[in-house]
Amino acid sequence: MSDGDVPAAPVGVGMLRISFRTNSNWLKTNLPGEVRDAQHRMQARFQGPSDLPLLEGLYLVTATLPGGMPIEKVVTVTGGEDTFVTFESPKEHRPPDPAVMRGVDGDPVEVDDYPDPYSDDESTTLFSTSPGDEPLQSVSLVDTHEGEPSTVSGGWSFVPAGVPASTPFATFDVGGSHVVTSLPLNPQGRYPDNACVVACVALGDATRIVTSFARQRRVASTLEGVIRTGVLSTTTHLLDQASELLYSKYNDPAAAALGALTLHRIGHLVERTDWVENLARDFPWIPDAGVVLAAVLSTHKSSAERARGLEALLSASKCRPMFTDGLSLAADLLRRWPDQMNPARRAESLAAVNKMAEQADLDSITLVTYEGGVPG
Repeated sequence: MSDGDVPAAPVGVGMLRISFRTNSNWLKTNLPGEVRDAQHRMQARFQGPSDLPLLEGLYLVTATLPGGMPIEKVVTVTGGEDTFVTFESPKEHRPPDPAVMRGVDGDPVEVDDYPDPYSDDESTTLFSTSPGDEPLQSVSLVDTHEGEPSTVSGGWSFVPAGVPASTPFATFDVGGSHVVTSLPLNPQGRYPDNACVVACVALGDATRIVTSFARQRRVASTLEGVIRTGVLSTTTHLLDQASELLYSKYNDPAAAALGALTLHRIGHLVERTDWVENLARDFPWIPDAGVVLAAVLSTHKSSAERARGLEALLSASKCRPMFTDGLSLAADLLRRWPDQMNPARRAESLAAVNKMAEQADLDSITLVTYEGGVPG
C-alpha cells in the first residue's frame, strides 16, 4: 500500500432485534420470517422474537402471517448498535380484497373474518353471522358425509359428526351443477379446533368453492396459507410447521396428513417414516395417509416393503382423498411404481384416479371436484 492509499473502513456488525406486538402468545413465538440484504440474498431466518448479528447495511425483514400474508420492513443496521424491528398486531395488516374473494353477486366475502385468530381470548366465537349473511341463493348445500354444517357469513362451517369411516365431504349445487369438497375435519378436537369453513367465491364469471381450516387450528392454517401464496420453498421454518403437524397426528390427524404431503413435496418425509406409519395405521379414514406411506415405501430396498407400499396405495386409491396433493401423488405413484407388480390393479386404480383428477380444482389445497369439470 502506497502512502497515498487510504485503507478501507472496516465493516461493523450490528444486532437486529426482532419482536412482535400482539395479544396472541402463540403468534409471538411462532411467526416465521426471513432477512435479506440489499442484493436480495438470504442472510437469516427466524421464528418468533430473535436477535440476529448482521453486517451493517440495508435489509428487508419479512414475517409471514397465518393465511400466508407477508409483512415487510426495510431497516438499516449500523455497526456496533442495536436495530429494533417490531411487527404490530396482524389485525392491522389484513390482505387486500382480491377478485377471487368476492361473492357470486360481486360483494366482498369476509372469508377470514372469524373471530380474531390473533387473540388468545377464548370467549370469542369462531364465526360471526348477521341477518342477510346466509350463503347466497345461487349456491346451496345438497348433502354432507360425516360432517355437521351451519351457515356463516358467505358460506358454511362444518364440524365432525363423529369419528369418520372415510373422508368427510359436502356436496353443493352451484348454478345447477354439483360441486363436492372434502372436509379437513378433526374428530380428535373440540370446537373450534375440530372445524373447517367452506366459502362461496367468484373468479371472473365462475363460482368456486374454497375450503379452509378454521383459523384456531393455527399451525395447519398457517401452513395452508403459505402453500396458497407459493412461498413454501423459501420459508425453511415451514419445514418445522409441517413436521409439527405430522408429529401431532393424534391431536389433529387431518392436519397431519397435510403436513406429511408437504414434507413429501419438499423432500423431507423419508426421515419421518415412523410417524407416517402411525398416521396410516391409526387413521385409516384418511386415504392421503396411505398414499404418503406408499411414497415412503416405494423407495425401500426391500421388495417386500415395496409390495406393502403398493397395497397401501391401491387401497387408498379406492377412496376420495382429503387433499389435492394426495390425489396427484397417488396418480404419480401409480404411473411410476418401481416394480412391475399388479399391473392390472394399478391400471384400474389409475383410471379411477385420473377420472377424479379431470374434475378436480388443482389450485385448491383441499380436494374440490366439479361435475363437468372446473369452471373457467
